Amino acid sequence: LVECMRGAGVYVRRTTPSSGALAQEVEPQDIIRARMILEPDIARMAASQINEEQRTELRDIIERFKEEAKEDAYTTTVDKEFHLFLARTSGNTLYPMMMELLFKAMKQRMWELILNRTVATPKYREQNNREHLQIAQAVLDGRTDDAYSYMKNHMEQLYERYWS
Repeated sequence: LVECMRGAGVYVRRTTPSSGALAQEVEPQDIIRARMILEPDIARMAASQINEEQRTELRDIIERFKEEAKEDAYTTTVDKEFHLFLARTSGNTLYPMMMELLFKAMKQRMWELILNRTVATPKYREQNNREHLQIAQAVLDGRTDDAYSYMKNHMEQLYERYWS
């Protein structure tokens, strides 16, 4: 915090908060807007890069989505895992880091309130689940343009659900 420079004096160094602290200051609308820009491209790239081992992992995530649907439950765990999986599968080393930061920003109390009135409700939970499965199938099939469009639609729908 303090820097001593011989012959020049003592100076307070500029401090920067950690990425986690910065993430807590981000407005929820800004998070979704950033995701609306990033995630369609992530999905497209994942569809073009996915290998057999990753297909197996994605099928496992799909099964967990289906189990949640059968139990009429929603947790952010599988949702987050799905979106981070796509970022890792995209082949772009920066995308997973960016998505981790966005998910850190979503740990705000406001997000809990937003989720409880939207995707945690039966109506939106089912729609959210259908959208995830549609994106996942496009990625599994290597349909890059469909993966992009389905994710774009998913992000736009989330924005509408959250702020309409």
